[in-house]
Formats: sequence, structure tokens, C-alpha cells
Amino acid sequence: MSNNSNSGKDFGTLPKTGEENGPLAGVGGMLAGLGMLAAIAAKKRKEKKEN
Repeated sequence: MSNNSNSGKDFGTLPKTGEENGPLAGVGGMLAGLGMLAAIAAKKRKEKKEN
């Protein structure tokens, strides 16, 4: 007999926490990425214009 307290548990799945990622999470991530790219491009344009 083993003293392993974890025997019988399924380690292949994560516990249900009630949090779900819907399609809006992906859209929000893409919008955030596009916003960052636009901010970087605007900064580079401004620096180029000042030189």
C-alpha cells in the first residue's frame, strides 16, 4: 500500500475555476496589439519629423 495522498486524482486536467475565455478576449487582445503598434509607429514618425 502506498502513502501517496494524490493517488486517484487526474493530473491531466485543470480544475474548474469558473473563468471562461470568450471570443471577446481574443478580440480585445488583438485590439491592444494593434494599438501598441500604432503608438510605436506614431512615435517613430514624430522622432523622424523632429530630425
